Amino acid sequence: MASAADIRKRLDRLLLNAREFLKVKEDPKSGSLARDGPFKSRLGLSLGYQEWYTEALATVRQLAPDRLAEFEELYSGEAAARQKLDATVAFSIRHYLSGLRVRMPPGEAAADHAGLFRARASQQLAILASLSVRLDSALADIRGLVQAELLDNEIDAARVLAKARHLRAAGVVAGVVLERHLAAVCDRHQVPVRKGRPTLSDYFDLLKGADVIDTPTWRRLQHLGDIRNVCCHAKERDPKPEEVEDLVEGVEKTTKTLF
Repeated sequence: MASAADIRKRLDRLLLNAREFLKVKEDPKSGSLARDGPFKSRLGLSLGYQEWYTEALATVRQLAPDRLAEFEELYSGEAAARQKLDATVAFSIRHYLSGLRVRMPPGEAAADHAGLFRARASQQLAILASLSVRLDSALADIRGLVQAELLDNEIDAARVLAKARHLRAAGVVAGVVLERHLAAVCDRHQVPVRKGRPTLSDYFDLLKGADVIDTPTWRRLQHLGDIRNVCCHAKERDPKPEEVEDLVEGVEKTTKTLF
């Protein structure tokens, strides 16, 4: 996954490039792009915008899916067309790049098509600019979803191993899931972990000492840690099926309730 710094650089570049679209002007007589604008031909404008829109759309989809439909509508104008809104209201970026024009009733001034294009592009720019404010929280949400999915997959793998009576292997996998999740919980609560290779017991004690977990939770985690140790150490007695089942279920519950 790209870092916050990388995505912020991408956002800054997209915002800078978007400002070029706000400078688009038309010659009032010929309808062609004005010579003092950033684009010398309508084809150049279309190619430049489409390249920008593809990357900007992916960025909005990743960071602000709740704004995606709005961002797309500013380009397509499809929803406005279905609602049969006023032609200038429904006029979209896609229409402008395609060369479509609004026919105004006799006696009314011609529509400012370049102005309509700039207005839609300006709204898209504003949506992108708002992402900079919510970038860190959005990335945290994405990382959380990815981590949760990975943990769920590994817990399912442990459950399959347990059913096949590969009890030690199931316990090891469940223990790794628990350890990884507790490391993330420490990071989220800014609990410092000073050991280079902390054990499960270290995580239990650190979280209890920081008041992230209470004593009953600490005892329950200690119980899970004891079962995991039986599974990991060959010199110990063999783990019982019901113990491994308790471990897998307990780890799953911990990943769903301890954040």
